[in-house]
Amino acid sequence: MSYNNPPMSEGDRAREYYKEVLLSYRLIFGQVPGSAEDFKRRAHLWAPALGELSDPILAIVCGENWESEKAYPIYDEIQAEDTAERYSPSDDFPYLGKRLLKIQEYVNDHRPNNLRQLWHDQANKWNWWMLWAFVILGCLGLLFSIIQVRIVFVRFPWLVTDFLSDSPSTGSTDFFSTSVRLMIGWFSLQQQLTAV
Repeated sequence: MSYNNPPMSEGDRAREYYKEVLLSYRLIFGQVPGSAEDFKRRAHLWAPALGELSDPILAIVCGENWESEKAYPIYDEIQAEDTAERYSPSDDFPYLGKRLLKIQEYVNDHRPNNLRQLWHDQANKWNWWMLWAFVILGCLGLLFSIIQVRIVFVRFPWLVTDFLSDSPSTGSTDFFSTSVRLMIGWFSLQQQLTAV
């Protein structure tokens, strides 16, 4: 469908416009599995407000995959072409192409604002994997730190009791000397662990 086609009657233009509306629903909801699922999860929020004004076909074209038993006959009846990986806004959607491009631009520019949105964001896979890498490496770092402190308590109890027996209130010199002894003990622990 293109603007270069011969002039159409008012009825044909209306028919083509409504066909394009249904095809845009297929593009947004029917071809992307997550979109239809999101629609189903959120449909109950606005259903009471719409009441009897809601279109019964809307639940099908927005909440089902385009190849499902319910949706396929609708697209078959309007003689919809096969789906494509890429569409031309001016050729495939002459009436709604600019609006669909604005939706695409908004979705591409959308950035998650909090951790929950980042967790569920599938648009930018790089950020999603970086979040998982941060979580995994953070947990591993915490685990290794706990293991390391546990080794110090088990293998070198004299180091811990020596540090705890000196109180910082006895003077800054005592606290400083205890800190130095703790650092020396720590370095000797590192040497012993590397020797093992």
